[in-house]
Amino acid sequence: MSRESRKQFINSKEKETICLIKKYQELKFAKITLGKVKLDKPVVFGWVRNFKLRSDIAKTNKSNILNKILEKINNSVVCLRRDFYAKTFDSNGKYVYIKQVLNYLTQKEFELLSEREQSYFYLTKIVRKWGGPIKIFKFKYPWMFEFKIKRNYITHKKILDGELESEIDRINKVLWDRDRFAFKYLECSKYYIEKYSRSKYKREIKKILKEEELI
Repeated sequence: MSRESRKQFINSKEKETICLIKKYQELKFAKITLGKVKLDKPVVFGWVRNFKLRSDIAKTNKSNILNKILEKINNSVVCLRRDFYAKTFDSNGKYVYIKQVLNYLTQKEFELLSEREQSYFYLTKIVRKWGGPIKIFKFKYPWMFEFKIKRNYITHKKILDGELESEIDRINKVLWDRDRFAFKYLECSKYYIEKYSRSKYKREIKKILKEEELI
């Protein structure tokens, strides 16, 4: 294969992959917007854990503002066991404790807070696996909250579309089998096109070409 032919092949491959990524994101959004349907009877499924204000802090004059802040940084974790030990992908079949921390706020979310609410946060940075460093705002006093554990009830189930699911699986397979580098960007919705690296992509394509004995 000539140099010009290889260049054309790589460029066409790149365009095809970007189109597939965009299509994948559209289908995932369509899947979310299908909505849910209510079950006739709630089903018990494990335990759910989230944060609540500590009982002693709840008695102070700061309880109102702290509860407002908690609404913005709270999150939930579901586990089949009440002690929140579970097997993970890298635990080699052993049960490990599921860690849980308060959510952080982005710059836009932080700016929506009142000045008093903002005083409870501090500025820091995190480096994401893909996408580089970003500025975030973390809550200064996580010790003011404690875990609340209760039974988890499933009251709704997702509406499924067979054709939609099969098309998502098909694109998944194509991107994983043929364009493994591009597949890593699929879960980075904010940066999946903006941070798309042509040089790294081309190096990955060359590997694929060698495997297919085209060069």
